[in-house]
Amino acid sequence: MTYIVLASAGGTLVIVAAVLLMRRPPRRAAPGPPVEPAGMADLAFRRGWRSLPSIDETLRYQPAGPPADVTREIRWLWAAYHLGGNPDAAARTGITWSYGGLAGGLPVFVGDTTISVDGLDLSRYPGGGLVVSQLPAVYGGPVRIIRRPSGLLPVGAWRSGVTAFDEWFRVDAPTPGTATHLLNRQIVTAVAARGDWNFSVHRNWLICLLTAPFGTAGQAAETVDAVAALASTLPRPMRHGVGA
Repeated sequence: MTYIVLASAGGTLVIVAAVLLMRRPPRRAAPGPPVEPAGMADLAFRRGWRSLPSIDETLRYQPAGPPADVTREIRWLWAAYHLGGNPDAAARTGITWSYGGLAGGLPVFVGDTTISVDGLDLSRYPGGGLVVSQLPAVYGGPVRIIRRPSGLLPVGAWRSGVTAFDEWFRVDAPTPGTATHLLNRQIVTAVAARGDWNFSVHRNWLICLLTAPFGTAGQAAETVDAVAALASTLPRPMRHGVGA
């Protein structure tokens, strides 16, 4: 767009041409739903899992997957890892594809999650591979283990004594004594073996949220097996504070 400006300088008419370039800000694409890795359907068939419909926390009834409080806990883990704090009140959690069945003798849900907030561009923040195992006992919790991306988040106050864990993970456990009871050396050593996941022990659920979507069916299988192993080695709930 060109503007012509007329001005007088020393009695002489001066024509000043100013060119203003008007450019729209680039539109960034909203994040698309994670694509189911090749081979997942075959993996599910071999393990006897059934395909579940997509889950959205706006649904009042979710017969196919974990309850709504689990999706809220997933959103909390996502925000703690990617944003360093609590999730936006308007954020919504969706599980775009999923399977359900058994792993290590316990019910398990496997899928990929997305987080959306109306009016915000979250394309730079991916969802994450998701494994949710139903535990045989009820824990109060939550006890959350958050991966610290590039060491940016402040180190939590709780220490496990395992250097690899304490350097790269922080623990959020509002109820005193729960972290020390649940996160023994065997548990924290197993968690520290990988750097791409976050955890929460929430009531009778063990939730594992990866820092990015599943890349392969093999990665999903490895994660399910690791989560099943952790679920089987969790200490029994404390008599007071973390459940009956």
